[in-house]
Amino acid sequence: MATIAVVADGAVLAFGVAHAVPDAGKAGALLAAVRPLRTALVGIATGLGRADAVLRRWPVATLSLLVLDAAFSTAMWVNR
Repeated sequence: MATIAVVADGAVLAFGVAHAVPDAGKAGALLAAVRPLRTALVGIATGLGRADAVLRRWPVATLSLLVLDAAFSTAMWVNR
């Protein structure tokens, strides 16, 4: 059952970030209903792709930022 859920999640994500929507025939109404969600997913995926490309240019700076984030988060959590 868990495998089916993982495969279904992957199919939904693949559909969401695909650049071309396949011809669905009878499922056209369903595709029209999820088009706004798909548009949002494509926007999010594009933003994440751009962020990834920028962060890959400066791996040491990115690692330093993550370490600082972890340190500050830990300090805030301890002083809560």
